[in-house]
Formats: sequence, C-alpha cells, structure tokens
Amino acid sequence: MPRPRLLAISLLVALIVGGTAGWFLADRNRDGTDRLGAPGADTVPGDGIPVATDVSGDPLPDIDTESLDGAAVPLQSLTGKPLVLNFWYSTCLPCRQEMPAFQQVHEELGATVRLVGINPLDGAERAKDFADEVGVTYELLRDPDGRATTGLGVARFPTTVFVAADGTVLDAEPGELSADELRSRIEELFPA
Repeated sequence: MPRPRLLAISLLVALIVGGTAGWFLADRNRDGTDRLGAPGADTVPGDGIPVATDVSGDPLPDIDTESLDGAAVPLQSLTGKPLVLNFWYSTCLPCRQEMPAFQQVHEELGATVRLVGINPLDGAERAKDFADEVGVTYELLRDPDGRATTGLGVARFPTTVFVAADGTVLDAEPGELSADELRSRIEELFPA
C-alpha cells in the first residue's frame, strides 16, 4: 500500500475513534454531575470532598478527640480560657514550617491562651515523632475519625481555629501563620 494512502487511512481511523470517544464522554455527562465548568459556575458534589464551612459564632462541637496516649478528650473540655486549635499533619510542608512559630507563641502566651494541635491523619507514634522533630511541646491530640475536623469546617491544612473561653468559635484561619500573624490574631480576638 502506498505511504500517502496509509497515512490518510490512519488519520481517518484516528478521527473516527477520537470523535466517537468524545461523543460518548460528552453524552455521558449531559446531566452535569461528572464535570466542572468555569470556576464558580458549577458546584462540587459534597460526597467525600472536603468543603470549608464557616462555623464562627457556633459553640465548639460536642465531639471527642484523642490524646496521643489514646484517651478520649472532648473538645468542650479544652475551654475555660482562650483556645487556639491548629489542625496539622506530618507530611504537610506548611504545617512543618508554622509549628515552630506556634511553639514560640505557646512559650510566650501559654499561661493565658491554650494552644492545641489536632492531627486527623497520623498515628500517635508518627505524631509524637514529628512533634519531637520540630520541637513542639504544646498539647497534641488526634482526630482519627475526622469528626472534629469536619465539625469545625476544616478543609485545608494547616487551619487554625480560634475559640473563646466560653467555647464559642470566633474564627478560622486556613493556611500557614507566622508567629507575628498568630500573635496578632490572638490580640485581635482575645483582647486583654
């Protein structure tokens, strides 16, 4: 078979296969459930996809977390003075970068503000090892079933949640915070 004719037949077959596949995929998605449009144009289904929820003004959820020793620790038992909850995990680079800053603020303000790290992903041993590695001494808890993470609307790591002494959630700050940013938020939300 001459080379130009072989090339033409190959292109025709590629067009037919590509067109058929495109038609099949487009037809399969006509109800809009499996595709996303332009940013903000469609909503993402909620099944299994974390979506940040603003829980400011809500009471701290009645949910148990777990100490690194495995004991149940109700979130509501952490109240009594201003509370800063930091959601983190060991392979999160921004978490690693901000934890020394949180340790510094804990050393400065620990008598007046309770700082607690909550880890929803790592096992207790990995969390302990990581804390030792980065020099963290403030209280660390686990959220093995993700209920606290979900209950506080956390969808990005790290996220820091600020809670009044009475247990009212004041604000949540997604993303890495420096020591100065953390101090500033504490001063703003927990005036002396």
